[in-house]
Amino acid sequence: MSRVLLASAAYHFLWGWALMLFPAAIAAWLGVVEPHHLEFIQGVGAIGVVYAIGCAVASAAPLRHWSVVLVGLLGMIAFSIGFVSAALRGELPWGAVAPVLLNLAWCYPFALILRAAGDEFFDDGGPRREARDRMMLKHMTQQGYSLFELSQLRPTLVVFLRHAGCTFCREALSDIARQRAEIEASGTQIAFVTMSEEPGAQKIFHSYGLDDAPRISDPDCDLYRAFELRRGRWGEMFAPGVWMRALGAGLLRGHGVGALDGDGFRMPGVFLIHDGRVLRSFRHRSPADRPDYRALAACEECHPEIREAAESLVG
Repeated sequence: MSRVLLASAAYHFLWGWALMLFPAAIAAWLGVVEPHHLEFIQGVGAIGVVYAIGCAVASAAPLRHWSVVLVGLLGMIAFSIGFVSAALRGELPWGAVAPVLLNLAWCYPFALILRAAGDEFFDDGGPRREARDRMMLKHMTQQGYSLFELSQLRPTLVVFLRHAGCTFCREALSDIARQRAEIEASGTQIAFVTMSEEPGAQKIFHSYGLDDAPRISDPDCDLYRAFELRRGRWGEMFAPGVWMRALGAGLLRGHGVGALDGDGFRMPGVFLIHDGRVLRSFRHRSPADRPDYRALAACEECHPEIREAAESLVG
């Protein structure tokens, strides 16, 4: 989503400046011969530059800045309708309308961004959000906090793990253990959801130096389902690429493999939540996926003041 907005920003920035700096040349190329249209072309260019700035700002957090994306989408549609109407009335040549209609190519990816934003933010009254909130309030960490309460204190990177016997679960714990200090220094705390019950869960977390990190035991996978982490299919779980990654993680990197401890087909996932809202999400398509935890935990776009405070403390 960010790349789409950055590409749109570059496209409109270049077009905008071209229209502002070379209105006569572009007017001739488009077949616009009336001199008074030059100022109009420059005005359109200025709007394009402003539009590019908006896209660049929104690219930092597309879902958070959904309103900018919506305004951009509506602006493209309105501009296209206006230019077509002017051409139909004979006030503009059709050559001037064609570049504007090219903007409609951005409508589809922008609509996908808005759909994703709707999935995350606009289901407050729906059964899915209600179920997720109930599960976040119901399940407690070993320290007595609910996931919802943790998310109210600080942005929280919630890591849903595979069953503890899976080598990819152990690889994830190893990855996060190495990155933990950097993630927490950025202002984001880490919490885990595991299918293992205590005290078995404490044992596996202790082996990776994470026994003090908040964790929730969810052997029935209620939270997994509330966060829409599906069960994988046979072809996904036993694909050749999964086996190759498992051999590399289990044997070459020494994570090993243990007995099945939970739903072996349940997919893991990672979510950045704050105040009960999901700000970022990564749902595994394969059990062998290896997320970028640092990128998912970055909280600059949600609360910059938290990062500044954390950096001042670290400094």
